Amino acid sequence: MSENKIINKFNKIVSAQNFLVITCAIIFCLSIFLRSIIDIGPDTGVYLDLGKEVAKGHRYYYDFFESNFPLSFYIYALQYKISLGLKINPIITAEIFINFLALLSIFYSAKILQRSAIYNNRAHYNLIIISYFLGFFLRSNVIQLGEFGTKSSFLLLCLFPYISFSFERKIALTKSELIQRGILMGLIPCFKPHYLIFPLFIEAYRFWQKKSLKFFCELDKLVMLLIGAGYLFFMLKQTPEFFEFIVPMWPKIYKAYDDSSLFFENILHRLGGQTAIFCFIFLAFSRLKFSPNDRILLLIFCAVSVLIILENIGTIDQLGVFYAVTTTCFLKIFYDLIMSEKFSFRENKSIILVLIFWPIFDMEVLPTSILSLSGFINVWWLIALVYPFLFCLALRKKNRQEFLFFKTKYLTTQKIIAAILLYLLLLFLALISLKYLGGWGFIAFNLFALFAVLFCFEKIYSHFEKNFSAFFVFLVTTSTSCLIYSYIAPLSNLIPTKHYDTFPNKLSDEIAYYSRLYAPNPQDGFLVFSDLIVHQFPILNYLDKENYHTNHVVTLMAQRGFLGNSTAFPQNKDRETIFTLSYIFEDLKKQLRNKNVKILFINNGNKPFEIKDRCLIGFLEYYFSDPEFKKIFFENFRFENRILTSVAVKNPLKRIVTINKEEKNIFDKIKPAKETIRYDFEVYVRK
Repeated sequence: MSENKIINKFNKIVSAQNFLVITCAIIFCLSIFLRSIIDIGPDTGVYLDLGKEVAKGHRYYYDFFESNFPLSFYIYALQYKISLGLKINPIITAEIFINFLALLSIFYSAKILQRSAIYNNRAHYNLIIISYFLGFFLRSNVIQLGEFGTKSSFLLLCLFPYISFSFERKIALTKSELIQRGILMGLIPCFKPHYLIFPLFIEAYRFWQKKSLKFFCELDKLVMLLIGAGYLFFMLKQTPEFFEFIVPMWPKIYKAYDDSSLFFENILHRLGGQTAIFCFIFLAFSRLKFSPNDRILLLIFCAVSVLIILENIGTIDQLGVFYAVTTTCFLKIFYDLIMSEKFSFRENKSIILVLIFWPIFDMEVLPTSILSLSGFINVWWLIALVYPFLFCLALRKKNRQEFLFFKTKYLTTQKIIAAILLYLLLLFLALISLKYLGGWGFIAFNLFALFAVLFCFEKIYSHFEKNFSAFFVFLVTTSTSCLIYSYIAPLSNLIPTKHYDTFPNKLSDEIAYYSRLYAPNPQDGFLVFSDLIVHQFPILNYLDKENYHTNHVVTLMAQRGFLGNSTAFPQNKDRETIFTLSYIFEDLKKQLRNKNVKILFINNGNKPFEIKDRCLIGFLEYYFSDPEFKKIFFENFRFENRILTSVAVKNPLKRIVTINKEEKNIFDKIKPAKETIRYDFEVYVRK
């Protein structure tokens, strides 16, 4: 069968209604099945707990410390009251609620798309709807922990229909549709203020198209402003302590927002680790027509890239939105590449097959071996030197007349000198980025420079060759393979064995055992001293225990330089930092006195207080430097046991050089370990 016939058959299948229905049904059922074999995620557990707090009338600062806007917690408060009324477990209610809203949002988006220019191409319509299902129900980096009940899920519920409204329309939006669009635009930043980046990018583009101040008086913008103003007034009236206490305090808790160097390093990490890798799909527009709908996809991709830069920390929940939006871009643009007949499978079948199927068989090598600091991608600097000569020789041999045209137009002395100087400048900047910006800075610059060079090359190459170059095929397929990898890797942590942080696990089983033994009553609780929420939630939700501590994680970092009245560490001179850490630490001492707190689980693993200029300091050793804490602790608790579990090291002999700065243990260099300690907790019970 010829390649054209295969492409036509592919188009017919993808455009079919049955393909859409069956694919979406499979995605939804697979998601439900996978989530049924694990517990909910830790952040979802926190949201459930905070919803209960809000439903009971508890308030920011005085009863709990949380940096997110309250809308998500009011939604969970409503769910909690419904659960009490129907006598259904709040966890089950939350799962039903989020699945129902997701289906409603996607069906609503489908109706909106039917009135847009997207619907003129049924394949585009089908693929965008499928991308919504993939991006929500099999969300990359989220499915493995069952993290479907957080603000990022609520964002996607509003973002899918908003994106659908933003595509080119067959007819102008009606007044009713403008109101609906305005409501979506208004709700998006209500979950987190920097989610406003999505409407900002899209509406800035629409304003640039119209270039009229009347744009700001359109109905959807007025509705958005009304919702935003109403929400702000509601928060000032109902949750004034959020602005009074939480806003100035939360940067002191999250180090990335209180340390400019760490913040900048995380920016480079996001650019090199996400944006630069997946931007290569947009190389397609070096030849393909850049339609109005493609502009919307590019704007959404840029917006979500800025979003993960602003969020900075890069948790799985934050990156889930990035992969969801990127999936929409990839499915639509990759389909266009195939249909253009300029992306030849027959000519590049070896490259495509290896890169597409590689992640399935070895998910530890890709993308590190290709796109990392020492990856294969660096060969492009050599290819850029050699390939022009090879291209000239091949063109001269193939068609002398075309070669003469190429020589006259592109091989002038000025252009050759300019190309050499540009190459040397890029190489110099790449070396400078490696020296001063580190590994992630080099990767980001390297990949963006490659994008720019290849985009220009494809523009020239298109005058002489019908199909995209082999290097284009390699990069786009690698980028696509990385996206496939991002979906397959989390699934591999559920089938056949679960990820070690997926609940239930060995640690949660131990916590449940000691809770039944020493905290059997409903009012009895426990505290987990750890730097990770995953060690406290959702086990606390499933055991139906109260979280008595105002913060979700009982941890204070030693490098902050403040701990109560202790003189063991230099005092921090920043008053806001002192106030914030005192608030957390004093409440911790209060909970040690709380007779309802029956058990303490103290994490000795993950080296929570290891920094370059100080030896390893465990939680208790650090806290005991405060005399009052030490006294309270020994008056109320005694040592009971130690929880120590290990996990197998996958492929211990295979080590790919990565861009992080972690050094392998000296003993692993001699003989790699087959197992590594995952959990190391001490258990203390009330006397």
